[in-house]
Amino acid sequence: MMSKAISKTELPLKLYKSGKVREIFELDAEHLLLVASDRLSAFDYVMHPPIPFKGIVLTKISRFWFEHFSKVPNHIVSFSVDNIPQLKPYKELLKDRVMLVRKSKVIPFEFIFRGYLFGSLFESYEKGEVKDLPKGMKKGAELKSPLFTPTTKAEKGHDLPCTVSDIEKSVGKEVARYVIENSLKCYNEARKKALERNLILADTKFEWGMSKGETILIDEILTPDSSRYWDATQYKNGVLEQFDKQVVRDWLIKSGWDRQSEPPELPPHIVEQTQARYIELLNRLTGEKL
Repeated sequence: MMSKAISKTELPLKLYKSGKVREIFELDAEHLLLVASDRLSAFDYVMHPPIPFKGIVLTKISRFWFEHFSKVPNHIVSFSVDNIPQLKPYKELLKDRVMLVRKSKVIPFEFIFRGYLFGSLFESYEKGEVKDLPKGMKKGAELKSPLFTPTTKAEKGHDLPCTVSDIEKSVGKEVARYVIENSLKCYNEARKKALERNLILADTKFEWGMSKGETILIDEILTPDSSRYWDATQYKNGVLEQFDKQVVRDWLIKSGWDRQSEPPELPPHIVEQTQARYIELLNRLTGEKL
């Protein structure tokens, strides 16, 4: 299903920030426009070429989950630019790629919950750095209860592990407790919802902000860029069939790339496989097809 990918978006609006995947534009004093490109990042580097339709998949999945968790205060105003006159010429370009959101002061941490022993948690476990888990667990094993492994939210460079105490010192105990408890509730509920679609939500991260004294859920949520989804049937058979950018991560590791210089260009078959993973997840999770 390869098609032309969008690597960057330029609009007649003030550029507020350009991230690894999104351009963020300032719409007015109180609102931002987040536009999802097809860029893919891995190991803190943006890969080339981009993955066609990836930004649409991210936006549609975020919309699915924001609507599901509508009772949780969040930054979403609209997923459309139809009522913004200066963006009328860009309507087709922006379709299914935008989130019109309230501005907020970002709480500078990523609230990560893990229900399975995988990724950086497994790497730390193998080194003997995880004291809360029994010995002898296998990669991908389900945990008795989700682990909270927060990190800082770095503007540049790598996010670093942090503690609940670090969060409390930054935002106060009340806000910290509210954010941690609600992140866990959302993760647990999303796990149940995903399992109804024969998907395992292995882990995820949430981001939060403050807007006019209210603590709100921000950024994207529960997308394959911020979460790991596995096929539940394959998991029972001992296979971790993933619906995210793990295809790219695995290829990069095998390529011998040093993770310090510019990454190699992704070959066409890796781009196609990654695109297929994202699109299949959208279909299985939401029922939507591209």
